Amino acid sequence: MKEIILHSISTGVSWQMEKREMFFMYSYFFKFFVKNENHLSEYIIVELEELNSFLNLFESALNELIINLYQKPSEKDISKHPTRYERFIFNNKKYIVNYTTSITGRLMYILYLRIEFIRDEIGNLNANKGIKISLQTDQEYW
Repeated sequence: MKEIILHSISTGVSWQMEKREMFFMYSYFFKFFVKNENHLSEYIIVELEELNSFLNLFESALNELIINLYQKPSEKDISKHPTRYERFIFNNKKYIVNYTTSITGRLMYILYLRIEFIRDEIGNLNANKGIKISLQTDQEYW
């Protein structure tokens, strides 16, 4: 897989997914696209009626990471290196993750940003809009 890019059709904003994010999310994407009978080629469009399911996909992935791998950093580490940490609220709980030197912390925060992106799209969308997912692969994975 070379890259996956999420494009907002309504605002024109794009997010290129990081490699570790793509590899982690691959099985989630595969199940989502098979379930929704989307045949992936160069791109697909996730329309408004599918966006809630697409949002649930990212929320499930983030929830799994939090349950299995989240460790709250010590106050000493946070005060010593405050620029390493990002804070976010997910499921009404506040999380602090090491965004710069922890692979899992970065992955959690990136998934949180994707969730917010999709929520914004759901809030901004007209009936004919959605998220366009561009795929560039170096091999046939789908």
